[in-house]
Amino acid sequence: MPSPEPSSPCVLLVEEDVALRQSLSICFENEMINVDVAEDGAEALRLLELRSYKVLVLDLALPKISGSELMRHLETNPDLHSGQLVVLTEDREAAARVEGSERVAHVFIKPLNLDEVARAVCDLCS
Repeated sequence: MPSPEPSSPCVLLVEEDVALRQSLSICFENEMINVDVAEDGAEALRLLELRSYKVLVLDLALPKISGSELMRHLETNPDLHSGQLVVLTEDREAAARVEGSERVAHVFIKPLNLDEVARAVCDLCS
């Protein structure tokens, strides 16, 4: 008997690259993780105002509101997201800057190992 899906999303995935966003969504769903998606920081902010998530998977390079800007906004408005952050980036210097943050559980450098990201997110959701 298959496991029931959670009633509300555990993860908000914020990634502008369509193919990567779809691939990660599939990986999360294969792990029975309910996920909402946003293609930019502005859309993510709107979703965070509507719903709470255990995990925010956030690309740092986003249009409209960058992932870095969104992280700063969350620091000054902690009620928007009290869960963990998983950061995705191509920029090793940016990765080093965010790794020390207490809310950042994992930082992954692109190109990603999708299974590794899915396992990390699954652990944070359980």
